Amino acid sequence: MSQQDIFKFGTVISTSDDFDGGRVRVHIKGVDSDNYSNASEIPLAFPLLPKIINVKPREGELVLVFTQDGDYNGDRYWLGPIISQPQKIAYDGVTADSLLQVGVFAPDKAPSSDPDNNGVQFGDDDIGLNGRGSTDVVVKPNEIRIHAGKTFDNIKLNKDNPSYIQNKFNIPNKTGNINIVSDKINLLSHKSKTKFNLTNPYELITEEEFNKIIEKAHVLPYGDVLVDFIVLMKKAFTTHIHQYAGLPPDKTQKEVKDFLDFDLKTILSEDIRIN
Repeated sequence: MSQQDIFKFGTVISTSDDFDGGRVRVHIKGVDSDNYSNASEIPLAFPLLPKIINVKPREGELVLVFTQDGDYNGDRYWLGPIISQPQKIAYDGVTADSLLQVGVFAPDKAPSSDPDNNGVQFGDDDIGLNGRGSTDVVVKPNEIRIHAGKTFDNIKLNKDNPSYIQNKFNIPNKTGNINIVSDKINLLSHKSKTKFNLTNPYELITEEEFNKIIEKAHVLPYGDVLVDFIVLMKKAFTTHIHQYAGLPPDKTQKEVKDFLDFDLKTILSEDIRIN
């Protein structure tokens, strides 16, 4: 029996599975009827990837369909989706086989040829997980990165405001560091006195709840700036003078003037909040 009898390319026409088994219906040209009104007669194909890995093709994408003995009326198994190039991770339909001999369309220009692509794709030694949008997880030899907003087209790197967590360990020095980078950073607890809804089943934190957090969560102070203010307050309190008994301190005295002129808002970090 030839390999052609065991697996074929097919187009996903339905991802609905009444039993949440990850099965899909795949139309195989030359095997299944071209009458899509009878699509329900096409046997469901079971995923070859284990359930601990969640990858589901979209309708119109290409997958490989396998059988045990070449009988496509029996059990079918799917593997995919087939994505030709990294910039098409969100969806790759008719061009999915462009890098194969059976492909009709030519592949696009390699994204790595764009100098702004540096940092978008995985390195040769990386182990990675790509999302359908701007996210990925990169596992390097001694570092883990979790990105969101890394790129908006999978071609150019977002150099303005990517959001990411970097967990890195320096082997020679035996020291580690974790960096959390984003426009807004919220450190939230379920048990704090200021309560927020942090368990939305679809978004975890909705846009409405996020705005509530920005409004009501407590901003963190800059520790060094706070210490500077306390030092000023200490100097003003211990060195101030009064012109006469019962009069307020001399506001022209440098220590008092520096204390009174201090802008308290400079103590607060408006972009890092806790509850």
